[in-house]
Amino acid sequence: MQYWDDMQSTWGFSDGAREPEGTDCYRAVYVQTMNTLLGATQSSIRVVAWNRPGLHNRCMIVHVCAEWFATLDPKDAGTGYAQVPVEAQALGPRDDAYNEAIFQAFSLDVDDYVIMDPHIDYEGLDASLAEAVVPEPPADKE
Repeated sequence: MQYWDDMQSTWGFSDGAREPEGTDCYRAVYVQTMNTLLGATQSSIRVVAWNRPGLHNRCMIVHVCAEWFATLDPKDAGTGYAQVPVEAQALGPRDDAYNEAIFQAFSLDVDDYVIMDPHIDYEGLDASLAEAVVPEPPADKE
């Protein structure tokens, strides 16, 4: 979970200035992984994606109480809520079950399940190169 720590902080991803490609996908995988493990360990905490408004890091994961999480559709938890009520947030210390779940999550290499699909835009590349390369006029034959 290479981006987990960045998603925990307002100042993550260099204050939001260096957010790598695919962060929403990584965040969805982390949220699903953690909530599955948190449920299995019977933690009182769950996590949800939060699209933080304004400046700074927008791609966050927030800890919430399991009771509040139970009112949500778990499939939506990783998509990014516009707001998460303060009273729903689990702001205190993490329980032992949470610590067990996070340890398990880091050992699963779940980043491997986010597939980036880089490709080459040959049409755009060719157009750019055609503009950049101006042919020299033919030399006069004498």
